[in-house]
Amino acid sequence: MSENFKEKETIYKLMREIIQERRELSKQYYELKERLEKLDQSSVHPIAYDHQPTENGTGLSILDKERIKQQDYYIKNNKSSHYVSYEQ
Repeated sequence: MSENFKEKETIYKLMREIIQERRELSKQYYELKERLEKLDQSSVHPIAYDHQPTENGTGLSILDKERIKQQDYYIKNNKSSHYVSYEQ
């Protein structure tokens, strides 16, 4: 196969991975949005948005902890999936 074909194949593969990740992020976004709407409709106490020390003493709200958890998950699963050397 020619060098040009290999590079095109790699680019298409990366594009498919980006689309797949975008779909997953969209899914997570809409799930979180739905969750927020349910919270707005219920009479649940609002989440503390300030960084006052909580029961566990960390000062992080539930929302902050969930955001950090999602970031860690995303970084762990996508650590090097986009980098493919073209000089193979």
